[in-house]
Amino acid sequence: MITAAVICEYNPFHNGHLYQIEFIKKTLKADRIICLMSGDFTQRGEPAAFEKFVRAKWALLSGADLVLCLPVLFSTGSAEIFAYGAVSILDRLNCVDYLCFGTETDDLDRLNGLMNKIRDHAMIDNPEIQKLIRSGLTYAQARASVLKDYDDILSGSNNILAIEYLLSLRRLNSSVKPYIIKRKGSYYNDESLEDKNIYASATAIRKGIKENKETGSFLPSYVYDDLKELTPVFSNDLSDILKYKLTEEPDLSIFYDVSSDLSLRIKNKLSSFESFDEFGETLKAKNFTRTRIDRSLCHILLNINKDIDPYDIADNILYIRNLGFKKESSDLLSVIKERSDIKVISKIPDHENEFNDADRYLFDKDLFSFKIYDDILYRKTGVHSPNEYSKQILVL
Repeated sequence: MITAAVICEYNPFHNGHLYQIEFIKKTLKADRIICLMSGDFTQRGEPAAFEKFVRAKWALLSGADLVLCLPVLFSTGSAEIFAYGAVSILDRLNCVDYLCFGTETDDLDRLNGLMNKIRDHAMIDNPEIQKLIRSGLTYAQARASVLKDYDDILSGSNNILAIEYLLSLRRLNSSVKPYIIKRKGSYYNDESLEDKNIYASATAIRKGIKENKETGSFLPSYVYDDLKELTPVFSNDLSDILKYKLTEEPDLSIFYDVSSDLSLRIKNKLSSFESFDEFGETLKAKNFTRTRIDRSLCHILLNINKDIDPYDIADNILYIRNLGFKKESSDLLSVIKERSDIKVISKIPDHENEFNDADRYLFDKDLFSFKIYDDILYRKTGVHSPNEYSKQILVL
């Protein structure tokens, strides 16, 4: 049995995601596909537009066999932390043959070549990189300056994340094989919606949903039908709670991704705070990208601080949460139970007393993030979500 895995957000699930799953089944002849999906907050430092069980359902309807929840410590992390946390989990399942991911290039050898260059010469502690950062460049800009021969690769957001997947596989000495799928249609950050193109980016689709534009041609019909009944969540829905947190917290530099310089900048600009999005634009500077700022604000909001090592947490967790699976794929859960170093759990109360320190840390952060998300949804809809302890996994 060939098992492929995808690290995803599905925010929302669109035609490009469906193409990817169908491509994996067709070209790899994969018998099973595991999706390791972000929970209610994403790598861009934003709340997911739609809650995790809705997005898990879309994945299962589209051909996935099992959907696991990527803990918020990793789902909101930098590309390095996002990739390492996710790859470590999939590696320790001991049943994944291929890690599949989208890229702007179809040249795996060139990606591997760049990965080796970064590993050997362009990590953040490299003196040349540090000198460029001190001059005011971001790490990404400094790295691109050192690796000019790879400008074409480093210009693609998916390529950059792909490099981190490859670095993580190498660091873990993993037997999981990388398998790249060239992205179709719009790039990851492209905000345009072109009717002639059925493949729009999730960024463009979220923007279209926010602006009440027609997005049906870019989505599978079952996703589009659901969207008519769902209330989306956006960053500005977090504005009030974020402003309170920024005002009440005396030292913002204790939080992940928040340097002392950024902490000072936030405090100095706080009097002009109007909304999450507006404040992110206000804070943006040459050495602080908007994504970095949003991720920092998200970490402040969710109390994700620097008192832990995310790599150590990733190496030591024993449990991962199951969001849903297909009935006909239940044999995959049996294989995981037999082989895995991590237990896939469906009911949190059944296992909570077995959690080690790493599991407890991740679960506490996840529970807090889920509560904030559910509270925001309640404010918008007036409908209470079930308690996280009692939420039932999906079985389709």
